[in-house]
Parts: sequence; C-alpha cells; structure tokens
Amino acid sequence: MKRRTPTPDELRLWAEVAKSVAPLGDRVPVVAEAAPIAAPAPAPSRGPPTPQPARAAPARATAAPTTIDRRTVSRLSRGALAIDARLDLHGMT
Repeated sequence: MKRRTPTPDELRLWAEVAKSVAPLGDRVPVVAEAAPIAAPAPAPSRGPPTPQPARAAPARATAAPTTIDRRTVSRLSRGALAIDARLDLHGMT
C-alpha cells in the first residue's frame, strides 16, 4: 500500500501540535519547517469529452471440467464455503 503525502494544511497543523507538547526525557525535538501555502492552481477548463474507442472484453480463462455441482461452485466463488485442502503440483507442470 502506498502512503500518501500530507497536505500543506496537515503539515501546518502537525507543526502546531508538535509545538504544544513537551519532549520526553533527553530526546531532541524534531521540528519540520512548514511549507508556505501557494494559491491553488485554477482548475483546467473542460471542453467536450473526446470519444474513447471501445475496449474489447478480456478473454476469460476456461477451466477443466469439474465434478463439483453448481451450488458448491457458487458457494466457493462467493466465499461462503472454505476450500478443504490444497494440491501441490510442484514440478508436475
């Protein structure tokens, strides 16, 4: 999961909070400089939307025929039924 960067408002708020607390023991407090807030950039004007070419549907993988009934397959795909075991095919493919 990628972490997001804090906004300038959040950095300024954190700097205020950090000033209001007392440091623990002999630790040196770390003070980050808040970046000056620039005026927000104007939103780009949007013209009429350009038509996008239609995407082809992705090909679905077909599985080998199974001996599992339709209800069991449905319950497995919804997560309502846990898988009982695993089959190790290491070196057999």
